[in-house]
Amino acid sequence: MSAAEYGFPEPEDAPATYLEVSKNCFNNIVSRWDTTSCGGGLKWQIYPENAYGYNYKNSISNGATFALGARLARFTGNKTYADWAEKIYDWEKKVGLIGDNFEVFDGTDDKTDCKQVGDKTQWTYNNAMMIHGSAFMADYTKDSKWTERTEGFLKQAAIFFNNPKKVDGVMFEVCENTVGGKNCNLDQQSFKAYLGRWMAKTALLAPSTKSKINEYLSKSAEAAAGTCTGEDNACGSRWYVGEFDGETGIGQQLSAMEVTQAVLMIQQGTLPGTGEESQPKPKPSESSSAAPESSQAPKSSDTPKSTAAPKTSETATPDEVPNSSGVPTDSAAPKPTISNEGYGASSSSAPKPSNATSSTGATTEVPQASYSAGQYLPVPGPTGQPGGQFGEIKNSTSKACTCKPTRTTTVYVNPPTSEPAPPAPPPSEPATPPPSEPAAPPPTATATPPLPPPPANTSAAQFTGAASNMNMAGSTIFSVAALAVMAAML
Repeated sequence: MSAAEYGFPEPEDAPATYLEVSKNCFNNIVSRWDTTSCGGGLKWQIYPENAYGYNYKNSISNGATFALGARLARFTGNKTYADWAEKIYDWEKKVGLIGDNFEVFDGTDDKTDCKQVGDKTQWTYNNAMMIHGSAFMADYTKDSKWTERTEGFLKQAAIFFNNPKKVDGVMFEVCENTVGGKNCNLDQQSFKAYLGRWMAKTALLAPSTKSKINEYLSKSAEAAAGTCTGEDNACGSRWYVGEFDGETGIGQQLSAMEVTQAVLMIQQGTLPGTGEESQPKPKPSESSSAAPESSQAPKSSDTPKSTAAPKTSETATPDEVPNSSGVPTDSAAPKPTISNEGYGASSSSAPKPSNATSSTGATTEVPQASYSAGQYLPVPGPTGQPGGQFGEIKNSTSKACTCKPTRTTTVYVNPPTSEPAPPAPPPSEPATPPPSEPAAPPPTATATPPLPPPPANTSAAQFTGAASNMNMAGSTIFSVAALAVMAAML
Protein backbone atom coordinates (compact mmCIF):
# COMPACT_ATOMS: atom_id res chain seq x y z
CA MET A 1 0.00 0.00 0.00
CA SER A 2 2.87 2.37 0.76
CA ALA A 3 4.40 1.57 -2.64
CA ALA A 4 1.13 2.66 -4.26
CA GLU A 5 0.77 5.77 -2.07
CA TYR A 6 4.30 6.98 -2.78
CA GLY A 7 4.30 6.14 -6.47
CA PHE A 8 6.93 3.41 -6.58
CA PRO A 9 7.58 2.18 -10.13
CA GLU A 10 5.63 -0.97 -10.89
CA PRO A 11 7.89 -4.03 -11.34
CA GLU A 12 8.07 -5.38 -14.86
CA ASP A 13 6.34 -8.71 -15.49
CA ALA A 14 4.61 -8.62 -12.08
CA PRO A 15 1.28 -10.52 -11.97
CA ALA A 16 -0.46 -7.53 -10.36
CA THR A 17 0.12 -3.89 -9.46
CA TYR A 18 0.84 -2.73 -5.93
CA LEU A 19 -2.71 -1.44 -5.65
CA GLU A 20 -4.23 -4.67 -6.96
CA VAL A 21 -2.27 -6.70 -4.44
CA SER A 22 -3.45 -4.39 -1.65
CA LYS A 23 -7.07 -4.69 -2.76
CA ASN A 24 -6.88 -8.47 -3.10
CA CYS A 25 -5.38 -8.72 0.38
CA PHE A 26 -8.15 -6.58 1.82
CA ASN A 27 -10.89 -8.59 0.10
CA ASN A 28 -9.34 -11.83 1.29
CA ILE A 29 -9.12 -10.62 4.88
CA VAL A 30 -12.65 -9.24 5.19
CA SER A 31 -14.07 -12.43 3.69
CA ARG A 32 -13.14 -13.92 7.09
CA TRP A 33 -15.26 -11.48 9.09
CA ASP A 34 -16.73 -13.84 11.67
CA THR A 35 -20.31 -13.32 12.85
CA THR A 36 -20.59 -16.70 14.62
CA SER A 37 -19.52 -15.03 17.87
CA CYS A 38 -19.14 -11.56 19.35
CA GLY A 39 -21.33 -10.01 16.64
CA GLY A 40 -18.41 -9.97 14.19
CA GLY A 41 -14.70 -9.38 14.28
CA LEU A 42 -11.60 -10.99 12.85
CA LYS A 43 -9.85 -13.83 14.61
CA TRP A 44 -6.14 -13.62 15.30
CA GLN A 45 -5.53 -17.05 13.75
CA ILE A 46 -7.22 -18.33 10.58
CA TYR A 47 -7.17 -22.09 11.03
CA PRO A 48 -8.92 -24.03 13.84
CA GLU A 49 -5.80 -26.18 14.15
CA ASN A 50 -4.04 -23.13 15.62
CA ALA A 51 -5.86 -23.52 18.91
CA TYR A 52 -3.49 -21.13 20.68
CA GLY A 53 -5.08 -18.14 18.92
CA TYR A 54 -8.08 -19.27 16.89
CA ASN A 55 -10.52 -18.07 19.57
CA TYR A 56 -8.71 -14.79 20.12
CA LYS A 57 -10.24 -11.70 18.51
CA ASN A 58 -7.77 -8.92 18.96
CA SER A 59 -6.97 -5.31 18.27
CA ILE A 60 -4.10 -5.83 15.87
CA SER A 61 -5.95 -8.15 13.49
CA ASN A 62 -8.95 -5.84 13.34
CA GLY A 63 -6.94 -2.62 13.62
CA ALA A 64 -4.65 -3.49 10.72
CA THR A 65 -7.68 -4.18 8.52
CA PHE A 66 -9.32 -0.96 9.71
CA ALA A 67 -6.21 1.03 8.75
CA LEU A 68 -5.87 -0.69 5.36
CA GLY A 69 -9.55 0.02 4.60
CA ALA A 70 -9.05 3.68 5.51
CA ARG A 71 -6.01 3.94 3.25
CA LEU A 72 -7.73 2.23 0.33
CA ALA A 73 -10.75 4.52 0.73
CA ARG A 74 -8.53 7.59 0.56
CA PHE A 75 -6.44 6.25 -2.31
CA THR A 76 -9.29 5.02 -4.51
CA GLY A 77 -12.20 7.22 -3.46
CA ASN A 78 -14.27 4.02 -3.06
CA LYS A 79 -16.60 4.48 -0.09
CA THR A 80 -17.03 0.75 0.44
CA TYR A 81 -13.57 0.60 1.98
CA ALA A 82 -14.50 3.42 4.36
CA ASP A 83 -17.71 1.58 5.25
CA TRP A 84 -15.62 -1.40 6.30
CA ALA A 85 -13.28 0.80 8.33
CA GLU A 86 -16.24 2.34 10.11
CA LYS A 87 -17.75 -1.07 10.81
CA ILE A 88 -14.52 -2.47 12.25
CA TYR A 89 -14.03 0.58 14.46
CA ASP A 90 -17.59 0.36 15.76
CA TRP A 91 -17.19 -3.36 16.49
CA GLU A 92 -13.95 -2.81 18.44
CA LYS A 93 -15.64 -0.10 20.46
CA LYS A 94 -18.70 -2.29 21.10
CA VAL A 95 -16.74 -5.24 22.50
CA GLY A 96 -14.48 -3.00 24.57
CA LEU A 97 -11.20 -3.27 22.70
CA ILE A 98 -11.37 0.53 22.43
CA GLY A 99 -11.98 2.05 25.86
CA ASP A 100 -13.85 5.18 26.86
CA ASN A 101 -10.57 7.13 27.01
CA PHE A 102 -9.27 5.72 23.71
CA GLU A 103 -7.32 2.93 25.34
CA VAL A 104 -6.61 0.14 22.86
CA PHE A 105 -6.61 -3.18 24.72
CA ASP A 106 -4.98 -6.26 23.27
CA GLY A 107 -7.75 -8.81 22.80
CA THR A 108 -10.83 -10.76 23.85
CA ASP A 109 -12.02 -14.38 23.80
CA ASP A 110 -14.79 -15.41 21.42
CA LYS A 111 -15.48 -18.51 23.53
CA THR A 112 -17.07 -16.12 26.02
CA ASP A 113 -18.73 -14.19 23.17
CA CYS A 114 -16.35 -11.30 23.96
CA LYS A 115 -18.35 -10.40 27.06
CA GLN A 116 -15.25 -8.85 28.59
CA VAL A 117 -11.77 -7.89 27.45
CA GLY A 118 -9.49 -10.82 28.22
CA ASP A 119 -6.18 -8.95 27.99
CA LYS A 120 -6.13 -5.26 28.88
CA THR A 121 -2.46 -4.74 28.11
CA GLN A 122 -1.87 -1.60 26.07
CA TRP A 123 0.88 -1.91 23.49
CA THR A 124 2.36 0.82 21.32
CA TYR A 125 1.52 -0.81 18.01
CA ASN A 126 -2.15 -1.32 18.82
CA ASN A 127 -2.51 2.39 19.56
CA ALA A 128 -0.45 3.13 16.44
CA MET A 129 -2.83 1.22 14.17
CA MET A 130 -5.86 3.11 15.45
CA ILE A 131 -4.33 6.60 15.40
CA HIS A 132 -2.97 5.91 11.91
CA GLY A 133 -6.25 4.60 10.48
CA SER A 134 -8.26 7.37 12.14
CA ALA A 135 -6.01 10.02 10.57
CA PHE A 136 -6.59 8.53 7.11
CA MET A 137 -10.34 8.46 7.77
CA ALA A 138 -10.25 12.09 8.93
CA ASP A 139 -8.47 13.14 5.76
CA TYR A 140 -10.81 11.11 3.52
CA THR A 141 -14.18 11.90 5.13
CA LYS A 142 -13.48 15.44 6.42
CA ASP A 143 -15.70 14.38 9.35
CA SER A 144 -14.70 16.01 12.66
CA LYS A 145 -15.44 12.82 14.60
CA TRP A 146 -12.42 11.17 13.01
CA THR A 147 -10.21 14.15 13.87
CA GLU A 148 -11.45 13.91 17.45
CA ARG A 149 -10.71 10.19 17.53
CA THR A 150 -7.22 10.77 16.14
CA GLU A 151 -6.55 13.35 18.84
CA GLY A 152 -8.04 11.00 21.47
CA PHE A 153 -5.68 8.16 20.57
CA LEU A 154 -2.75 10.59 20.61
CA LYS A 155 -3.70 11.81 24.08
CA GLN A 156 -3.89 8.22 25.32
CA ALA A 157 -0.50 7.48 23.73
CA ALA A 158 1.05 9.66 26.45
CA ILE A 159 1.35 6.51 28.58
CA PHE A 160 4.00 5.24 26.15
CA PHE A 161 6.15 8.29 26.90
CA ASN A 162 5.76 8.08 30.70
CA ASN A 163 8.80 5.84 31.03
CA PRO A 164 10.07 4.39 34.34
CA LYS A 165 12.85 6.97 34.69
CA LYS A 166 10.51 9.85 33.81
CA VAL A 167 12.77 11.02 30.99
CA ASP A 168 10.56 13.56 29.28
CA GLY A 169 9.01 12.46 25.99
CA VAL A 170 11.01 9.24 25.46
CA MET A 171 9.05 6.28 24.13
CA PHE A 172 9.03 2.92 25.87
CA GLU A 173 7.19 -0.41 25.75
CA VAL A 174 5.32 -1.87 28.72
CA CYS A 175 7.43 -5.05 28.73
CA GLU A 176 10.57 -2.97 29.29
CA ASN A 177 9.34 -2.26 32.82
CA THR A 178 8.72 -5.84 33.94
CA VAL A 179 10.88 -7.72 36.44
CA GLY A 180 14.50 -7.45 35.36
CA GLY A 181 13.55 -5.25 32.43
CA LYS A 182 14.32 -7.99 29.89
CA ASN A 183 10.97 -9.58 29.16
CA CYS A 184 10.12 -8.16 25.74
CA ASN A 185 9.87 -10.98 23.23
CA LEU A 186 11.21 -10.84 19.69
CA ASP A 187 8.11 -9.15 18.26
CA GLN A 188 7.60 -6.72 21.13
CA GLN A 189 11.14 -5.41 20.65
CA SER A 190 9.98 -3.95 17.33
CA PHE A 191 6.65 -2.43 18.37
CA LYS A 192 8.04 1.08 18.93
CA ALA A 193 9.02 1.12 15.24
CA TYR A 194 5.37 1.06 14.20
CA LEU A 195 4.28 3.74 16.65
CA GLY A 196 7.05 6.00 15.32
CA ARG A 197 6.19 5.48 11.65
CA TRP A 198 2.43 5.80 12.00
CA MET A 199 2.64 8.79 14.31
CA ALA A 200 4.64 10.59 11.61
CA LYS A 201 2.01 9.90 8.96
CA THR A 202 -0.66 11.01 11.42
CA ALA A 203 1.15 14.31 11.98
CA LEU A 204 0.97 15.04 8.24
CA LEU A 205 -2.63 13.94 7.72
CA ALA A 206 -4.02 15.52 10.92
CA PRO A 207 -2.09 18.80 11.41
CA SER A 208 -3.64 19.38 14.85
CA THR A 209 -1.46 16.52 16.11
CA LYS A 210 1.78 17.61 14.47
CA SER A 211 3.33 19.68 17.25
CA LYS A 212 2.90 17.04 19.97
CA ILE A 213 3.94 14.15 17.75
CA ASN A 214 7.05 15.98 16.56
CA GLU A 215 7.98 16.66 20.20
CA TYR A 216 7.56 12.99 21.13
CA LEU A 217 9.44 11.64 18.14
CA SER A 218 12.31 14.12 18.24
CA LYS A 219 13.08 13.36 21.88
CA SER A 220 12.68 9.64 21.32
CA ALA A 221 14.95 9.64 18.24
CA GLU A 222 17.67 11.45 20.16
CA ALA A 223 17.36 9.01 23.05
CA ALA A 224 17.34 6.01 20.70
CA ALA A 225 20.54 7.21 19.03
CA GLY A 226 22.14 7.45 22.46
CA THR A 227 21.72 3.70 22.91
CA CYS A 228 23.32 2.78 19.57
CA THR A 229 26.77 2.31 21.09
CA GLY A 230 26.91 -1.48 21.19
CA GLU A 231 29.19 -3.62 19.05
CA ASP A 232 29.07 -2.38 15.44
CA ASN A 233 26.84 0.49 16.66
CA ALA A 234 24.09 -1.91 17.72
CA CYS A 235 21.10 -0.14 19.32
CA GLY A 236 19.62 -1.06 22.69
CA SER A 237 16.07 -1.66 23.87
CA ARG A 238 15.41 0.85 26.62
CA TRP A 239 16.01 4.31 25.23
CA TYR A 240 15.25 6.04 28.52
CA VAL A 241 18.34 4.61 30.30
CA GLY A 242 20.63 6.90 28.30
CA GLU A 243 23.09 4.22 27.20
CA PHE A 244 23.32 0.83 25.52
CA ASP A 245 21.58 -1.73 27.77
CA GLY A 246 23.11 -4.87 26.25
CA GLU A 247 19.90 -5.95 24.50
CA THR A 248 19.96 -5.79 20.75
CA GLY A 249 18.49 -7.47 17.70
CA ILE A 250 16.41 -6.78 14.60
CA GLY A 251 13.54 -5.29 16.61
CA GLN A 252 15.79 -2.78 18.36
CA GLN A 253 17.44 -1.81 15.08
CA LEU A 254 14.06 -1.36 13.37
CA SER A 255 12.72 0.75 16.22
CA ALA A 256 15.72 3.07 16.35
CA MET A 257 15.74 3.48 12.56
CA GLU A 258 11.98 4.04 12.29
CA VAL A 259 11.74 6.67 15.01
CA THR A 260 14.63 8.55 13.36
CA GLN A 261 13.06 8.29 9.92
CA ALA A 262 9.74 9.39 11.41
CA VAL A 263 11.27 12.74 12.37
CA LEU A 264 12.70 13.10 8.86
CA MET A 265 9.30 12.18 7.37
CA ILE A 266 7.66 15.05 9.24
CA GLN A 267 10.42 17.44 8.15
CA GLN A 268 10.04 16.35 4.53
CA GLY A 269 6.28 16.87 4.79
CA THR A 270 5.27 14.60 1.92
CA LEU A 271 1.71 13.33 2.11
CA PRO A 272 0.87 9.79 0.98
CA GLY A 273 -0.50 10.14 -2.54
CA THR A 274 -3.87 9.16 -3.96
CA GLY A 275 -4.79 7.37 -7.17
CA GLU A 276 -6.11 9.00 -10.30
CA GLU A 277 -9.53 7.47 -9.77
CA SER A 278 -9.93 9.38 -6.49
CA GLN A 279 -9.52 12.74 -8.24
CA PRO A 280 -12.55 14.70 -9.50
CA LYS A 281 -13.54 13.64 -13.01
CA PRO A 282 -13.89 16.36 -15.71
CA LYS A 283 -17.42 17.17 -16.82
CA PRO A 284 -18.50 15.71 -20.17
CA SER A 285 -18.34 19.15 -21.77
CA GLU A 286 -14.73 19.59 -20.77
CA SER A 287 -11.93 18.39 -22.97
CA SER A 288 -10.13 15.53 -21.30
CA SER A 289 -6.91 16.52 -23.04
CA ALA A 290 -7.09 19.94 -21.44
CA ALA A 291 -7.36 18.57 -17.92
CA PRO A 292 -3.88 18.58 -16.37
CA GLU A 293 -2.88 15.98 -13.83
CA SER A 294 -2.74 17.47 -10.38
CA SER A 295 -1.42 16.34 -7.08
CA GLN A 296 -3.56 16.30 -4.02
CA ALA A 297 -4.18 19.76 -2.60
CA PRO A 298 -3.05 20.47 0.97
CA LYS A 299 -5.86 20.21 3.47
CA SER A 300 -4.71 22.84 5.95
CA SER A 301 -2.56 25.89 6.55
CA ASP A 302 0.15 23.55 7.85
CA THR A 303 1.05 22.94 4.23
CA PRO A 304 2.67 19.57 3.66
CA LYS A 305 4.01 18.68 0.27
CA SER A 306 2.01 16.23 -1.76
CA THR A 307 3.24 13.43 -3.94
CA ALA A 308 2.04 13.23 -7.49
CA ALA A 309 -0.83 10.83 -7.88
CA PRO A 310 0.51 7.46 -8.97
CA LYS A 311 -0.98 6.19 -12.20
CA THR A 312 -3.11 3.12 -11.99
CA SER A 313 -5.38 1.07 -14.17
CA GLU A 314 -8.08 1.28 -11.53
CA THR A 315 -11.52 1.82 -13.03
CA ALA A 316 -13.75 1.04 -10.06
CA THR A 317 -16.31 3.54 -8.87
CA PRO A 318 -17.40 4.07 -5.26
CA ASP A 319 -20.67 2.27 -5.85
CA GLU A 320 -19.52 -0.97 -7.38
CA VAL A 321 -21.69 -3.94 -6.53
CA PRO A 322 -19.77 -6.85 -4.99
CA ASN A 323 -20.66 -10.44 -5.75
CA SER A 324 -23.06 -12.08 -3.35
CA SER A 325 -20.45 -14.30 -1.75
CA GLY A 326 -18.42 -11.29 -0.63
CA VAL A 327 -15.28 -12.86 -2.12
CA PRO A 328 -13.54 -11.83 -5.35
CA THR A 329 -14.55 -14.16 -8.18
CA ASP A 330 -11.61 -13.96 -10.52
CA SER A 331 -10.38 -17.09 -12.23
CA ALA A 332 -7.76 -19.32 -10.67
CA ALA A 333 -4.78 -17.21 -9.71
CA PRO A 334 -1.17 -17.68 -10.70
CA LYS A 335 1.01 -18.79 -7.85
CA PRO A 336 4.35 -17.01 -7.79
CA THR A 337 6.84 -18.55 -5.41
CA ILE A 338 8.78 -16.25 -3.12
CA SER A 339 11.80 -17.37 -1.19
CA ASN A 340 12.09 -16.41 2.47
CA GLU A 341 15.79 -15.82 2.08
CA GLY A 342 17.41 -14.76 5.31
CA TYR A 343 14.34 -15.29 7.43
CA GLY A 344 14.59 -18.95 8.35
CA ALA A 345 11.54 -21.20 8.51
CA SER A 346 8.50 -20.60 6.37
CA SER A 347 5.31 -19.20 7.82
CA SER A 348 3.69 -22.46 6.84
CA SER A 349 5.33 -24.07 9.83
CA ALA A 350 2.76 -24.25 12.58
CA PRO A 351 4.03 -23.16 15.99
CA LYS A 352 3.13 -25.16 19.03
CA PRO A 353 1.12 -23.59 21.83
CA SER A 354 3.64 -21.75 23.97
CA ASN A 355 1.86 -22.49 27.24
CA ALA A 356 2.70 -26.14 26.82
CA THR A 357 4.58 -27.92 29.59
CA SER A 358 8.32 -27.93 29.01
CA SER A 359 10.50 -31.03 28.89
CA THR A 360 11.27 -30.50 32.58
CA GLY A 361 7.58 -30.53 33.46
CA ALA A 362 7.46 -26.82 34.35
CA THR A 363 4.98 -24.50 32.69
CA THR A 364 6.47 -21.30 31.36
CA GLU A 365 5.14 -18.27 33.22
CA VAL A 366 6.20 -14.77 32.30
CA PRO A 367 5.07 -11.68 34.20
CA GLN A 368 3.41 -9.18 31.90
CA ALA A 369 2.05 -5.86 33.00
CA SER A 370 -0.81 -3.48 32.37
CA TYR A 371 -1.09 0.24 32.99
CA SER A 372 -3.23 1.30 35.95
CA ALA A 373 -3.14 4.44 38.06
CA GLY A 374 0.28 5.41 36.80
CA GLN A 375 1.85 2.00 37.35
CA TYR A 376 2.39 -1.15 35.33
CA LEU A 377 1.10 -4.14 37.25
CA PRO A 378 1.08 -7.85 36.43
CA VAL A 379 -2.27 -8.96 35.04
CA PRO A 380 -3.24 -12.63 34.50
CA GLY A 381 -4.57 -13.50 31.09
CA PRO A 382 -7.98 -15.00 30.34
CA THR A 383 -6.80 -18.50 31.26
CA GLY A 384 -4.98 -17.45 34.39
CA GLN A 385 -1.67 -17.82 32.55
CA PRO A 386 0.43 -14.68 33.16
CA GLY A 387 0.89 -12.76 29.96
CA GLY A 388 -2.45 -13.70 28.45
CA GLN A 389 -3.38 -17.00 26.93
CA PHE A 390 -0.08 -18.04 25.57
CA GLY A 391 2.90 -17.54 27.83
CA GLU A 392 6.54 -17.92 26.77
CA ILE A 393 9.21 -15.30 26.27
CA LYS A 394 12.24 -15.69 24.06
CA ASN A 395 14.94 -13.13 24.75
CA SER A 396 18.56 -13.10 23.75
CA THR A 397 21.47 -10.71 23.82
CA SER A 398 23.46 -12.83 21.39
CA LYS A 399 24.37 -11.68 17.91
CA ALA A 400 21.81 -12.14 15.17
CA CYS A 401 22.30 -15.15 12.93
CA THR A 402 22.03 -15.37 9.18
CA CYS A 403 19.79 -18.24 8.14
CA LYS A 404 19.71 -19.98 4.78
CA PRO A 405 16.28 -20.41 3.17
CA THR A 406 14.80 -23.84 3.75
CA ARG A 407 11.25 -23.35 2.50
CA THR A 408 9.25 -21.25 0.10
CA THR A 409 5.92 -19.54 0.56
CA THR A 410 3.30 -19.57 -2.18
CA VAL A 411 1.43 -16.29 -2.53
CA TYR A 412 -1.95 -16.32 -4.29
CA VAL A 413 -2.61 -13.24 -6.40
CA ASN A 414 -5.79 -12.67 -8.36
CA PRO A 415 -5.02 -11.92 -12.01
CA PRO A 416 -5.33 -8.22 -12.87
CA THR A 417 -7.58 -8.81 -15.88
CA SER A 418 -10.71 -7.79 -13.98
CA GLU A 419 -11.22 -5.44 -11.07
CA PRO A 420 -12.81 -7.06 -7.99
CA ALA A 421 -14.97 -4.73 -5.98
CA PRO A 422 -14.47 -4.80 -2.22
CA PRO A 423 -17.17 -6.92 -0.57
CA ALA A 424 -19.78 -4.83 1.17
CA PRO A 425 -19.82 -5.01 4.98
CA PRO A 426 -22.37 -7.49 6.38
CA PRO A 427 -25.87 -5.99 6.63
CA SER A 428 -25.81 -5.56 10.40
CA GLU A 429 -25.35 -1.82 9.97
CA PRO A 430 -27.77 0.60 8.29
CA ALA A 431 -27.66 0.06 4.56
CA THR A 432 -25.60 2.43 2.44
CA PRO A 433 -27.81 4.70 0.30
CA PRO A 434 -28.23 3.32 -3.21
CA PRO A 435 -25.99 4.78 -5.92
CA SER A 436 -27.36 7.62 -7.98
CA GLU A 437 -26.36 5.83 -11.18
CA PRO A 438 -27.41 2.35 -12.25
CA ALA A 439 -25.17 -0.23 -10.63
CA ALA A 440 -22.96 -2.34 -12.81
CA PRO A 441 -23.99 -5.99 -13.08
CA PRO A 442 -22.00 -8.33 -10.84
CA PRO A 443 -19.16 -10.18 -12.56
CA THR A 444 -19.75 -13.68 -13.80
CA ALA A 445 -18.77 -16.13 -11.09
CA THR A 446 -15.73 -18.22 -11.84
CA ALA A 447 -13.46 -20.34 -9.73
CA THR A 448 -12.30 -18.57 -6.58
CA PRO A 449 -8.58 -18.99 -5.92
CA PRO A 450 -8.01 -21.54 -3.18
CA LEU A 451 -6.86 -20.39 0.23
CA PRO A 452 -3.48 -21.67 1.38
CA PRO A 453 -3.73 -25.05 3.14
CA PRO A 454 -3.62 -25.17 6.94
CA PRO A 455 -0.04 -25.17 8.17
CA ALA A 456 1.45 -28.52 9.01
CA ASN A 457 2.05 -29.28 12.66
CA THR A 458 5.82 -29.03 12.48
CA SER A 459 8.04 -27.44 15.05
CA ALA A 460 9.04 -23.79 14.85
CA ALA A 461 10.33 -21.06 17.08
CA GLN A 462 7.77 -19.79 19.57
CA PHE A 463 7.26 -16.21 20.59
CA THR A 464 4.64 -14.47 22.64
CA GLY A 465 2.23 -11.92 21.50
CA ALA A 466 -0.49 -10.94 19.20
CA ALA A 467 1.28 -8.47 21.32
CA SER A 468 1.50 -10.47 24.53
CA ASN A 469 0.04 -13.55 22.84
CA MET A 470 1.96 -14.76 19.82
CA ASN A 471 3.62 -17.86 18.41
CA MET A 472 5.50 -17.23 15.23
CA ALA A 473 7.86 -18.95 12.83
CA GLY A 474 11.02 -17.31 11.56
CA SER A 475 9.32 -15.57 8.63
CA THR A 476 7.04 -13.42 10.77
CA ILE A 477 6.31 -9.72 10.78
CA PHE A 478 10.05 -9.09 10.64
CA SER A 479 10.35 -10.01 6.98
CA VAL A 480 7.48 -7.61 6.32
CA ALA A 481 8.87 -4.95 8.63
CA ALA A 482 12.36 -5.12 7.15
CA LEU A 483 10.99 -4.59 3.64
CA ALA A 484 8.68 -1.86 4.88
CA VAL A 485 11.60 -0.01 6.45
CA MET A 486 13.24 0.24 3.06
CA ALA A 487 10.03 1.65 1.63
CA ALA A 488 9.83 4.25 4.38
CA MET A 489 13.31 5.50 3.56
CA LEU A 490 12.22 6.76 0.13
